[in-house]
Amino acid sequence: MSLENIKILRQETGAGVLDCRQALHTANDDLKIAMSILIEKGFHLAQKKETRVAADGIAFAGVYGQRAVLLEISSESDFVAGNALFIANAEQIARAIAKYNPTDLEQLLQCPSDDPDLTVRQLTQKMVLMFNEKIVIRRFQILNGDFPIAFMHQNGKYGVILNLSVDRPIEASALQLIGKEIAMQIAAMQPKYLTREQIQPAALAAVKAQLQTELELEQAMHKKPPAVLAKILQGRLEKFYRESCLLEQQTIKDDSITVAQYLAAAGSSLHSRIQVTEFYRYQKAEELGS
Repeated sequence: MSLENIKILRQETGAGVLDCRQALHTANDDLKIAMSILIEKGFHLAQKKETRVAADGIAFAGVYGQRAVLLEISSESDFVAGNALFIANAEQIARAIAKYNPTDLEQLLQCPSDDPDLTVRQLTQKMVLMFNEKIVIRRFQILNGDFPIAFMHQNGKYGVILNLSVDRPIEASALQLIGKEIAMQIAAMQPKYLTREQIQPAALAAVKAQLQTELELEQAMHKKPPAVLAKILQGRLEKFYRESCLLEQQTIKDDSITVAQYLAAAGSSLHSRIQVTEFYRYQKAEELGS
């Protein structure tokens, strides 16, 4: 049994010496077969850990050509999430998403990874074996655009992707700076929509109903005439728009201007019209109690 093969297996999978020796013994010292045995063990480990909660992880964002990818991979601890090898594997999965353009998680798991012998599912199993934690690809988003931007904040606590469009060529470095400003805005202020026109009628009706209910529960409003109440309700709806729609938000660096005004000024200085056409934001472990 080759000591060099044991060393390679340990480096590749993080498995213990005894596990590597046993896998190589079963595989008659065939490194490729031994690797498959250990990855299959990672699958069984993942099954055993299925009931555990992976409430940490990383929101990874990257740009690959004209395609931006936002990916959340969950782990059980921030120690694993911050590991350089975990992050490298997250990027490998993001590259697979960009290359193969899967439409859902099941398609993604079947995609090849950088290693042609490993699918993304097998790479995830390998990560389980390597880090001895529950590792889950939770969600991903793909954005195709003219000038896609990717931004990660607080070591992957937040990930943002967006696309900028222009009506005349602008130096990439200038657009990158503008895109980063917008991405920081999205990470910090959590807009749900680009513009108020993008809000679906059913969602807007639910917001209006909630504001109406809150108004009715306020004792101070009971004696006000209907016309006044209607104005108050409209004012609160406008506040909702300013908080929820990216282009209507005050910028985080200068609350005297909106994001739309910032883009207009930036575009004017570069003799172009700069627009955000689409964006997505993830927060790691969102809605998982982290």
